[in-house]
Amino acid sequence: MVNNSGFAIFKLKKNKKIRKIVAYTSNSELKNIHKLINDHLKERVIYSKFTKGYREGISIFDNAKAHMYNDIFIQFDIKNFFPSINHRKLINFLYKEVKYNGYNISKSQSYEIIKKASQGLQGLPLGFVTSPLLSNIYLKKFDTTLYCRLKRQGLDNVIYTRYADDITISFRCISDENDYSDIKIRIEKIVSALLKRYSLKLNNKKTKLTNLLQSGNVKVTGVYIVNKQENYRRLTVGRKFKKELLWDAIQTLDNIERDESLVKQIKGRYSFVLSIEKEGIENMLSPCMRRILNEKNISSINELFSVL
Repeated sequence: MVNNSGFAIFKLKKNKKIRKIVAYTSNSELKNIHKLINDHLKERVIYSKFTKGYREGISIFDNAKAHMYNDIFIQFDIKNFFPSINHRKLINFLYKEVKYNGYNISKSQSYEIIKKASQGLQGLPLGFVTSPLLSNIYLKKFDTTLYCRLKRQGLDNVIYTRYADDITISFRCISDENDYSDIKIRIEKIVSALLKRYSLKLNNKKTKLTNLLQSGNVKVTGVYIVNKQENYRRLTVGRKFKKELLWDAIQTLDNIERDESLVKQIKGRYSFVLSIEKEGIENMLSPCMRRILNEKNISSINELFSVL
């Protein structure tokens, strides 16, 4: 649906769930306003050290790496995070954050910022430039409070990070302990009770407990932490992701009418792999893939992506 407010609304179906995504129309004045708001607030906001999402120079790689040498992982998902953000509370959090950092702002100015960065009386639109930064302001105090409460649980090397609506809590294994379900239930109660203060709740279907010493790997926001022999750990995007990427790249070579946006997306995925796995993905080439590349006089994966 396209309107005259400078943005269009689309419905995206993913995993049987429909999400409403907002996209700016071309030459949107609203987008320019949102960029100005974002630039203005960036200078006046200090991010929580526990949030790894929507921060310049920090990625899902850093989010997974923070937990790399822990053993027990408890992961939560905040249900309908962006649409559930309470404007009244957000206005108050924004006002306090900017004032605390020594800048002038009034409650009415905070209200106007949230009004311009929203569509209705509740929530932040997925797709607006301002939504990520404002969402991090919304949960800044939550992050600090939750970590303090986790520290009181007596867990060894407890680590907490949040990437948007994905919460990851990890700690080292407890001697002679194989069942961590009681600890999971205890932590889940803490997280749920605290989220309630922010008009939020957990998506219980996505709550997960993983013992890395038993499973051998755990997926944290798209990146796998793998436990190898002698407790050697490494980060990877996973074999399936790399195999699919290589086949997509090879098939694109034979496409006479190449979709440049698709090529850009494939190259972006390759850059993502290299950012996680410094050694590249040469060992992912199957005999069939090697034969196809040899027939095209392509000798390496780097050459494959350079000729796309």
